[in-house]
Amino acid sequence: MELINKNPLPKLSKDLNEKEAWMKWANFHRLLFGWRSETDGQMITSWIGLFRKVGFTPCEMMAATEKVAAQEIAPFNHEQHLNALEQHARIIRNANLKHKLTTSTSSLILCSDCNNFGLVSVPQLSEVVDGVWIGNRTVGVWCSCKEGWRFMNNRDHLDRPMMGSREYFTKNPTWRDQIKKRKELEIERAILWEDIRLQNGLAPPSKLDQILLRLVKQFGLFEVKKTKRA
Repeated sequence: MELINKNPLPKLSKDLNEKEAWMKWANFHRLLFGWRSETDGQMITSWIGLFRKVGFTPCEMMAATEKVAAQEIAPFNHEQHLNALEQHARIIRNANLKHKLTTSTSSLILCSDCNNFGLVSVPQLSEVVDGVWIGNRTVGVWCSCKEGWRFMNNRDHLDRPMMGSREYFTKNPTWRDQIKKRKELEIERAILWEDIRLQNGLAPPSKLDQILLRLVKQFGLFEVKKTKRA
């Protein structure tokens, strides 16, 4: 995809409120990649809500957009853009955390549960039976470290108080092993699918819904409603 704007990354001034900052990022991303249609505008506006839900900031997304534009192979379609933005934003956040650890003069301690993000992604309790994670959905719980205190009053998609990590860890003490085993299984499945795809000449999946579903499952943002196809 040809870029139509090669200006340097715009800076977000400190006096911008959150809404203005998010719209500044959305407009920057649209102009950079030539997205001018009304559908494009509605789509990237929905992304703002998604990225805000998982805790990213406009500044992080500005940097992520710049990283996407600098890729050797640019994303071809919208779902690839969404996936690339999420990956770059996470890399940027982790890099910033590491930088704070190495440059801070105070004794900053990185939380082993949330990496100082404040939220911990854990298996949904209703899908854990006798210590085995039988489903694939995750939910967010606020971490007991100081970074998680700002999420103490948050509510989940059913408008219930968000559970804290201490309460969750008591109810599901083997959650780390469950996530580790699930990641190992997903890698095995990905390798197997790639072998099948190559052997049969199948095109790789590229539906936007699949990426959104993965994010929804990972962070437990809201219920996934299945729609019947005509």
